[in-house]
Amino acid sequence: MNNFKNSLAFGIIIGICVPVFGAAITKILFEQLANANIIPTTEGAFSVNQERTIWVIGIICNLIPFQYFKAKNAEKVMKGILYMTLVGVTIWLIVYAGSIF
Repeated sequence: MNNFKNSLAFGIIIGICVPVFGAAITKILFEQLANANIIPTTEGAFSVNQERTIWVIGIICNLIPFQYFKAKNAEKVMKGILYMTLVGVTIWLIVYAGSIF
């Protein structure tokens, strides 16, 4: 693996992009299920619980590249992904603290 691909910066980039794309794909899936009347929505919008779930699934998507780079023994990339996962969880807790507790 070349130096850039085994760097903390690359892990941070991956750690930011993967949850955003994972949440976007999950939101598209939720919208398709709502349009098919499989899951309920409130006046065309998602509830806070569904938004929380979408972002949790997005954050969990970081496990996929984390495991991939673990198999490649790219510890620096794993650290970057882990740091961004912790930042994402912290932001998620701050944003949704009112609806959780």
